[in-house]
Amino acid sequence: DYQNMGVGTALMEALLDVADNWLMLIRVELTVFEDNKRAIHLYEKFGFEKEGLKRLASIRNGKYENEYLMARINPSYIKE
Repeated sequence: DYQNMGVGTALMEALLDVADNWLMLIRVELTVFEDNKRAIHLYEKFGFEKEGLKRLASIRNGKYENEYLMARINPSYIKE
């Protein structure tokens, strides 16, 4: 278990560095289970915003679950 060790933060920093500075992506999208509060908090810390709710989009443990669609725009592309 790697919770509260900064692993998620370090991985997200590395991923967004590659996305922004190497791949020059304008947008990064992800989906996350609606009840995964820790992950949602991490993503919001890095500028991701909820853009929609995908109802009954995935199966987890044999049960359909909702997911949030979240996205982050590369800060260098945001117009003031």
